[in-house]
Formats: sequence, structure tokens, C-alpha cells
Amino acid sequence: MRIAVMSCLLLGGALAAATDASARATIYKSVMPDGRVIYGEQPQTGARTVEKPVVNINDTGVQPVSREAVEGANRRASKRSQALDEVSKEVQAAEVDLRAAENEREAGREPLPGERLGIVGPGIGTRLTEEYFQRQQMLEDRVEKARKRLEKAQQGYANVR
Repeated sequence: MRIAVMSCLLLGGALAAATDASARATIYKSVMPDGRVIYGEQPQTGARTVEKPVVNINDTGVQPVSREAVEGANRRASKRSQALDEVSKEVQAAEVDLRAAENEREAGREPLPGERLGIVGPGIGTRLTEEYFQRQQMLEDRVEKARKRLEKAQQGYANVR
């Protein structure tokens, strides 16, 4: 542990010294006759032009963010979070509704009393009434409606996300 701390301190000191030395160094920009640009601590002999550009090593390009910008970002994040919560709840409700509709459809497969008619004659059997088929269609429509609601809710969630 002590070795790691000492290494960090030595490395930090070396970087500070290097930064300080580079801040004092003079850099020349030499443009050669063939158009090449060479940067160095001395001007290049035979250069077409030599410039001594001013370098501000303290300018990192990072600008502080204003309080208004931070507050605006926080408001947008809060609105987005609320919108995600709302659409997430809608997706969950649509999933529950779809499961309930599918369960109702499965439970409604068996004919109810009065939905089966007997047939008289050879090979006596029964047939289902028109009411049975209408009820099946109603249950199927309910499942399809719930499925579309879930798809719409999922699309809304994807749009907000």
C-alpha cells in the first residue's frame, strides 16, 4: 500500500514538472519549401516561413455549465422519467388485460347449457348453436383488442425511451 502511494506521488510530481517545463518551452512552426509543416523547439533551417504560435495551455476547452442549463436538463429528465413511468404502467395494465382475455377465451371453449343441440337420427350426435360461435367470436375479438392495446402501449414505451 505504501509503495502504491509513493508511486502515485512520484508520478504526480513528474507530471507536474513536465507540465511546468512544457509551459515554458517555446514552440516554432516551420513551413518547409515543399509545404510540410514541422513543429519543434527550434526553427528549421531552410524553412519558407517560421511562426512562433502562442499556445495557451490553461485553455482546456471545457466551459462551465450554467445553473439554468442544469435546471433545464433536470426538468427534462424529470418529465422523461414521469412519461416512462406512465407508459410502463400502461404496458403492465395491457399485459394483465391480455392475460385475462386469453384466460376467458380458454375457459369459454366448453359450450354453455343451451349451446348444444341434439340431432335425431342414425349416428345420433349433437351440434353447436349459433350462439356458441358468436360467443367464441366475442371472446376472440376481446383477445385481439387486448393484444392491440399491448402493442400500442409497447410502441409508446419504445417512443418515450
